[in-house]
Amino acid sequence: MNRFLLGASGAGRLCALGANGWGFCAAPQLHREADLEMPQSRTVSLIIAGFALATLTSCGLNESRRHAEALADSYFVAAAAENYDAVLALYSQEFFLVSPRETFRTVLTQVHERCGRPKSHTLTGWNARSNFMDGSARVNLAYDVNYARCRVAETIGVDISDGGKAKISGHHLQIIEARPPGQSSPETV
Repeated sequence: MNRFLLGASGAGRLCALGANGWGFCAAPQLHREADLEMPQSRTVSLIIAGFALATLTSCGLNESRRHAEALADSYFVAAAAENYDAVLALYSQEFFLVSPRETFRTVLTQVHERCGRPKSHTLTGWNARSNFMDGSARVNLAYDVNYARCRVAETIGVDISDGGKAKISGHHLQIIEARPPGQSSPETV
């Protein structure tokens, strides 16, 4: 067992080396022993608990990611079919408090008029966080989407309730590259 003498840290030597010339001397008169070692069983228990928590959290976040990706895939299928009612049904009521339903429908229509229908999408990144208090999760998915005449970066935020119900609560579209109407997409040979 490691023991440490409190007060025996060399302050007496410091005073002997001239610290008292600085106007102070911190050499204590009494020395006490203190046990600074944590019991090994407690240390192991804390490490195991930390790994268990990290494992449980990562499993839940991966499951949340799968739910969010399935919802995003539904969005892309409905958007490719230009079925705006099906697209809008995927969004939460909280989303429409910020972006009214008809305003967002207009945005989707304008993107499709300019860029055409989405042809393919690739997940380029994601992040997720859980709320342990209410069992909900928030997942943000970043996509590179090839439309008929544009390449668009889309970030879709998905809120997932404790029961597993997922709704889109945020959506950002940014046209990265627009191609003239006659030019085919870079994927087409």
